[in-house]
Amino acid sequence: MHTCLLEWLAEKNSIHYYSVSQRDLLNGGRDTGNDAAFVSQEVPELEAGETVTVSITMKNTGQTAWTPRGQFRLGSQGPADNVHWGLTRVHLSEADSILPGAEKTFVFDVTVPDADGLFNFQWQMVQDGEEWFGEKSELKQVISGNPGSFLDDCDVSTDWKSSAGLSLNETDQQQGNGCMEFSAGSTDEFKKVFSPAYNSFGAEATTELRFWYYVSDVSVHENSNQVELGSAGRPDQDEYNWNLTGLTDGWNYVTLKTSEANKMGSPDLGAINWFRIYRVKSGPVVSRIDAIQVIDTEVGPLYTLLVDGGDGAGNYPEGYQVSIEADRPPSGMKFDQWIIQSGNPEIADLSASSTTLTMGDSPALVAASYSEGVAVEEWISGEEVQFAIFPNPARTEITIAYILDRAAEVSVCLLDLSGRVVDKGTGNTSLAAGRSVIRFPLPGIQPGTYIVKTGIDGKSYSELLFIQ
Repeated sequence: MHTCLLEWLAEKNSIHYYSVSQRDLLNGGRDTGNDAAFVSQEVPELEAGETVTVSITMKNTGQTAWTPRGQFRLGSQGPADNVHWGLTRVHLSEADSILPGAEKTFVFDVTVPDADGLFNFQWQMVQDGEEWFGEKSELKQVISGNPGSFLDDCDVSTDWKSSAGLSLNETDQQQGNGCMEFSAGSTDEFKKVFSPAYNSFGAEATTELRFWYYVSDVSVHENSNQVELGSAGRPDQDEYNWNLTGLTDGWNYVTLKTSEANKMGSPDLGAINWFRIYRVKSGPVVSRIDAIQVIDTEVGPLYTLLVDGGDGAGNYPEGYQVSIEADRPPSGMKFDQWIIQSGNPEIADLSASSTTLTMGDSPALVAASYSEGVAVEEWISGEEVQFAIFPNPARTEITIAYILDRAAEVSVCLLDLSGRVVDKGTGNTSLAAGRSVIRFPLPGIQPGTYIVKTGIDGKSYSELLFIQ
């Protein structure tokens, strides 16, 4: 039977031929004896879109020789088998036989990713068809464009829970200002209920949970463990869950696909509010977590929109249309316009308090601005007169709006606080009954506080104006 199996595997050119022939798997098998140590690497500056030559040196610290026939290769990590750098494997040469104690330098070309995101340059020895083994190469991280928003950036400890005390580590994080740290031998490491729920805009077939996970000593890990992502705000209901394998001491970049997860109930990727990691241990361990993201690989990163003075804030993909609405104006003021303070969104109507914003390819902050206006109740032949000045504060020009119940002669001038005329304006202007406006340029006017004086058929009204 052993001979027949080997012949069949050879005919199929199976990657398992070497393992079956060398490890006596039909009779219980023998340990692979594989191990490796990272020695050094030469990696130039990684600029998005460029192709560069790199070298990585690994030492065989195991008991078996590395040969092409044995399917020994250098493989991409962070996550395993990623194609971000243009290849997933670097092969030995046909003549290579790297004996225990010897070193191998792999020299190869990579293309630096130019898409938005966070990309990890890291490699590890692998025996295809058998196992990953040994130390990983030194991690180099490339942030191309904007990596997008986080389910949790782990920069603050708010709402994080555990079966033991948690702390905020501000010295060994992978991004931002900190990471969450667990130090104990109990089971529950990290768990959190998110409020409000997080919309990943993801589909089950193409969404990934990504995060950094540090382990001080993987040898104390038992097999029983789970990562959970759900929408019920609690475990074991409407959740995706995975078993974590292949971890090494130190930081690990974890990528878990929802399409490959175990599923309980009907988890909603548009309303994520639960995350947990637990693991049974044989002793105390230090673990850390950082930079948790939920990303649909077809949609791309989500970017944070902040709305100052209005509604519509959230995390959205590029091109997504968001309804934004300004808060009710404070007493004595009225909505003026939307101001884009950062980012590159497009706002359909800057002067409308309720409008549509199209998200750009970066985080954005927009603010609702308000101007002071005054309605003055003075009676001319028994009729009411109203006027308003905007914007206020102003920079280069103001507009004075009038509502007149009959035609009138109107004048406008600008005074300083001592009453001295700073700008005489244009003199009398005839306005018809109803709504009218007069535009008043402010060329060369120094910043400060002034008085706008308007005359309506010989009666004067004044309002303070702030020039920036």
